[in-house]
Amino acid sequence: MALLPLALLVLAALSPFTLSLTVEVDVGTVELNVGEELAVVYEGEAPIYAVVANFTEGLMVSEAEVMDGGHRGLIQVEVYNSSVRLGECLIALTSTKPFTVKVSTEEALATYNCDGNVTVMLHVKIRALEVEEGEAPMGIYVSWENLWPMLIYGALTPPFLAAALLDVKDFKARRGRRARVESLAIVLRYMTYASITCSIAVLAVTGGLALYSLIAPMPLRVEAGSLLLSSTLTGALALLYGLARWKGWYEAVDEYD
Repeated sequence: MALLPLALLVLAALSPFTLSLTVEVDVGTVELNVGEELAVVYEGEAPIYAVVANFTEGLMVSEAEVMDGGHRGLIQVEVYNSSVRLGECLIALTSTKPFTVKVSTEEALATYNCDGNVTVMLHVKIRALEVEEGEAPMGIYVSWENLWPMLIYGALTPPFLAAALLDVKDFKARRGRRARVESLAIVLRYMTYASITCSIAVLAVTGGLALYSLIAPMPLRVEAGSLLLSSTLTGALALLYGLARWKGWYEAVDEYD
């Protein structure tokens, strides 16, 4: 739960009041078949603000309904990949007035009566049940919400890669000899630039979705996995780029530039 403070910071920043108390509730481990859903229904006397953070690929956490201007709503957690052994997600809700949260599958699991100005964080663990032998396997559902970071990388990376290969070709033609280290340094530099650009795009899209969720009003989605993946990749490439420059790989490349 290393990203737990992220959800709290976002919720605190977007709520129109100061949070006075935070209560974390461990819902426990819920076993679901592929395609089955865990429902979180909330209802209160005032608009209820929600943050949804998904920490696991193979789970889909979505806002199914928001009614009465945010006074009532439904959040669903669904398993769409049987490879999920133990998935985790966080659902944080808060309101200025008392509200009720009900958690259920096909049967009721728990009901929480929450006071006003209290943030309730439901820590949910999901275990996917394995398909019985001889049972027809279900199709794997892939949501655009899990694909859009890949689409960003797929759209923005090729131009940088093409520019890197052109620079490598031109560099070798001017140097008149094989330059493996310098060629690798050029490609590494362009890939670092590409990763930084993609990370900024992912952050911008995440911020746009968060803003849209706030205006709708809808439960705020924190794409923690996408942000963590893009920042980790960018950090790793930046570290390699720094080490390459420290090793002197870019001396000839800088002269060429």
